[in-house]
Amino acid sequence: MYEEKRPDGSILYRMTRQVTDNDGNKIRLTARGKSERQVKKNMEQKLLKWQREQDELKNKTMFPEVNFKVFADNWYELNIKNANISDTTKSDYKYYLYSNIVPYFEKFKLCDITEDDCQRFLNKYVGYSKANVSKIRMTLRRVLRKAQKQKLIGENPAETHYRRGACTNP
Repeated sequence: MYEEKRPDGSILYRMTRQVTDNDGNKIRLTARGKSERQVKKNMEQKLLKWQREQDELKNKTMFPEVNFKVFADNWYELNIKNANISDTTKSDYKYYLYSNIVPYFEKFKLCDITEDDCQRFLNKYVGYSKANVSKIRMTLRRVLRKAQKQKLIGENPAETHYRRGACTNP
């Protein structure tokens, strides 16, 4: 944090951070403000914005044309339909996938799904049982985990997100 004395006698604060982009290039971010608190807040916002831009860039450069519904259909056919699991478990996966997840995400491209999208989706289930919400979230995570393993997306947006308040029944 640097203090700069201005010609009018006021003090301007400045903070600089160096970050590394996805290609290994070093980038310098600078935030300014009239108080240390304001500068810290501005820097935090700049860092968050920069990180979001890096994540979007990383995801969009992979396979931007893959549609969620097409991938989810393929995931179900290859990983669940003929798996060595009980018919009840297969039925549960099919129900959670096609009754809840696919209708919400069917028009999304895999690379466009964000943590916020996952949170908005789960917020629709406020008031549902914790077990039900957990199974829906688990199914979404598994689909996106497979996309991540196949390098169709950079990070799994359903892995790092929390369901705070998305379920009121214990």
